[in-house]
Amino acid sequence: MDMIKLFICSKDPAPFGYFRPVESRFPMMKFNTQQLAGLEGIKFTGNETVVFHIKDKKDIQAIESFTEKIRDFFVCFNWNSLEEGLQERIKLFYTTHPQVTGLIDLGKPLEFHLPLLASSFRKGLEDKIDLGEVSQQMNKIVGRSLAELQRLKRLHEKIVPMRQENYKGLNIVSKFGAGESSGGEFFDIVKGDKQFLVLVTSSSSYVVSSMVLTHFEYFRDKTLFSNEEMEKFLTNLSHDIRDRGFDDTDHRVVEIFLMRIDINSLQIEGHQFGEFELKSLKGVHTKSNELPLDDMFFEKSHFVSRLNRGEQLLILSPGVLRNFQTRKEELPSSFYTDLFDQAPNQMINEIFFQMKKEVKGDFLDHDATVIYLEVNPNVIVQV
Repeated sequence: MDMIKLFICSKDPAPFGYFRPVESRFPMMKFNTQQLAGLEGIKFTGNETVVFHIKDKKDIQAIESFTEKIRDFFVCFNWNSLEEGLQERIKLFYTTHPQVTGLIDLGKPLEFHLPLLASSFRKGLEDKIDLGEVSQQMNKIVGRSLAELQRLKRLHEKIVPMRQENYKGLNIVSKFGAGESSGGEFFDIVKGDKQFLVLVTSSSSYVVSSMVLTHFEYFRDKTLFSNEEMEKFLTNLSHDIRDRGFDDTDHRVVEIFLMRIDINSLQIEGHQFGEFELKSLKGVHTKSNELPLDDMFFEKSHFVSRLNRGEQLLILSPGVLRNFQTRKEELPSSFYTDLFDQAPNQMINEIFFQMKKEVKGDFLDHDATVIYLEVNPNVIVQV
């Protein structure tokens, strides 16, 4: 069986050093981005993973002239070092070229991207060998990668055990717990002038998770987050997932909770696709669903309500619900209601304690995210 080859195309030496740790398992071939003619004579067999490095606008021009010759490829860059305007060019390039398997930020540790690379290596192997042999080979190829991923997850929990923020009268406390299952959960918050946007996502695929976070960058430069903007984001994401061959009828391929909070009016509005729950003592809540991400379900996924002064909210990710489903002992019906009498940190820690109660290893069965929001009792509200 032929080995997977890693083709690195760059006029800068940085990417070659970045990928050197995997060279012993995946032979590396180097090409200058400005001299891609060297690739013309190569017959691609599906055993290659191609990575193009972008440092300036000329690199994008050079890559665009060659992309039709390659079925799938990665794009790498150092996001924080890119010249002005190039970040937007890369976003546009990614959304208009379905051949891009994923984006790799050289400013992050290589281990961060190993699951995405492993997915590409696995795809190449599946094209060449029987499925039974795939399992054996992947255990050898990806074993170290998964070990590194577990190390990163442990480190993440130690460095960021609890995240606390206060935003114009809203107290936000959140915590993430790493799980053993494939894929994972991520959450992010974007703040505007008078609104902020909460994203929680769960996926059975690391590739899809990377796609969600890439599309979410769309909101970074926004100050207002209308329902039209949210639906535009969801539509573009769903089309991208479908174009890349994922089964968009399976709601676990990607589950998304997207909620805007208006600071002045305390109105909340958003969309929920998947097994999330939004809980409150005062009745503002959404229930778990199995809606696949598709614009035909926007009406069913949409929710809108208004918060009150002093109100508390809990956002529970699909991983929280799935971890509790594996418990032998059911939670009492008053479990969450009783939690609202506790301080935010104690409340969240109690949820994680109950999830880990019957777990023997270092990780939960599934990634889990809990977000607590509380409105300041004295906040000024526009009528």
